[in-house]
Amino acid sequence: MTEFLQWTIRGLQANREELDMLLSHIQPSVISLQETFLKENKTVTFKGYSSFHSFASEINGTPQGSSAILVNSSVLHPT
Repeated sequence: MTEFLQWTIRGLQANREELDMLLSHIQPSVISLQETFLKENKTVTFKGYSSFHSFASEINGTPQGSSAILVNSSVLHPT
């Protein structure tokens, strides 16, 4: 079964533990994350997933926005 999940995460690093638990228990086919706040010098990986990112812009030194899509390795997709 194909499962899609969307989460406005409001900081990927701040919610990494919860996301790891979610991925290990539910194992969705695709997860879309908004407001990851990832800067260009930060990369993240998730076991069993390919990740595609848009990076945050900075306003007064604070990262704003950005998004990521995680695709389960069991789903046929270009890398």
